[in-house]
Amino acid sequence: MRRLTLGVVLLLVCNSSLSQQPRSLIDGAPIQLVGVVGLEPSGNNTYIVIRPSEPYTALFDDTDHRKVKEIGLTLDGQWDALKALVGQKVSVSGVIQLEPTSPYYLNGTLIVAKSVRLANGSVLIPKPYKPVELPASLARFHSLVTFAPRASERWTYKTWDDNGHLLPGSQGYLSCGLNGPGDVMNCYCPAGFAFTATGTLSDGHFTKIAVPQDGFDFAQFSIADPVRRSISEAVECTRKVHR
Repeated sequence: MRRLTLGVVLLLVCNSSLSQQPRSLIDGAPIQLVGVVGLEPSGNNTYIVIRPSEPYTALFDDTDHRKVKEIGLTLDGQWDALKALVGQKVSVSGVIQLEPTSPYYLNGTLIVAKSVRLANGSVLIPKPYKPVELPASLARFHSLVTFAPRASERWTYKTWDDNGHLLPGSQGYLSCGLNGPGDVMNCYCPAGFAFTATGTLSDGHFTKIAVPQDGFDFAQFSIADPVRRSISEAVECTRKVHR
């Protein structure tokens, strides 16, 4: 009877030890977990994360295993919606991506979410990008992008046509983002338009300063890391001529 009792005790201890082992993150594997949404600023970048109740182990290779308490989280087209959930518990379903040294990933981890279920039962799903339909008569425009890393709206845009008229839907004319380390800002013109100059904008009137370097089809600006307040840059986009 004593041996049986000891065996039962050992079995319970073993099971308890196993249950406390960190769960694994494997590149390309599906995952479903519950955790609290968080926001982690790092230099000019800001990462949305999920914090599960227990740590996970990220298995980068046979020898590189790292315990993580925060896992990067993304849901296409839903940055603002995820940011609004900071501090809330959610259930996430998606796929793991691991990059041990990439500055685009917090702790080398990222969940590319397929759905995020809120406590009230509502579900967020990826939102497909819908480009703005630009007027067919528009031959050239100038956009002023402002990046404010600590503002509630980090990226804002204003766009004027070649005659200095402010255009509606300015948010969709230019698309800008940071590189991984966060010390370079890249801006892209929409489909059908080419990046043709950088400069300054005053009351909608553009003054050209520089033209693109050979091989560059997007505007690139070096920025301070970190940006203390906000920065603004002006980009000219011209409709491509098909011959």
